[in-house]
Amino acid sequence: MVPSDAPMELRFECPTCGQHLSATPAQVGVTAQCPNCNAAVTVPIQSTLCPKLPTSPQPQEPAQNTQAALITQRKARKSLSAIFVTGVVAIIVIGVAAIGVWLAYNSSKPKLLAKIQVTPKILRITNGNDTAWDGPSIILNDGFAGPILVVGGLWNPNETRELPLRDFKGRFNHQPFKPEYEEVREVSIDAHGFQLGIYTTR
Repeated sequence: MVPSDAPMELRFECPTCGQHLSATPAQVGVTAQCPNCNAAVTVPIQSTLCPKLPTSPQPQEPAQNTQAALITQRKARKSLSAIFVTGVVAIIVIGVAAIGVWLAYNSSKPKLLAKIQVTPKILRITNGNDTAWDGPSIILNDGFAGPILVVGGLWNPNETRELPLRDFKGRFNHQPFKPEYEEVREVSIDAHGFQLGIYTTR
């Protein structure tokens, strides 16, 4: 007798252990040992188990279809890369154009003239222009994100104002400037109608 995974025509069980066995019609009536439990088993005249269904092989994808799919994927990746690069280039171009427009607009304004003096606790600024500054913003150290103080009203020509450094607040965290720990390296003055004035204090 042969195990059930070999080619067969008759299928039956070992009456002792239930092992599935198989034999050819020529072995009908032959008694042999069960390969699992060594009990004596006689090959029956007909199968007592359902025939084993043949397993159909899984259809393989044609090589041409696989290659076409890979080519399509590569093209899709290239298209996405091209779109990304185009988007980045467009953002850079727009940014450069915006900066150019701002510089052209800013350069058409009169220069802001100021005299700056820094003491341990006070920032002293004098308007050096012939016209008043209207509500200027004073920014310390970083014109974009540094501590800021907005001075309301008109600041007349040759007028000097003393601004306590502790009145300056962080633009994003709103924390007060601490003159005992921080140094004023640069002062930016943004007044309506004037170019941005930037002054180094050291």
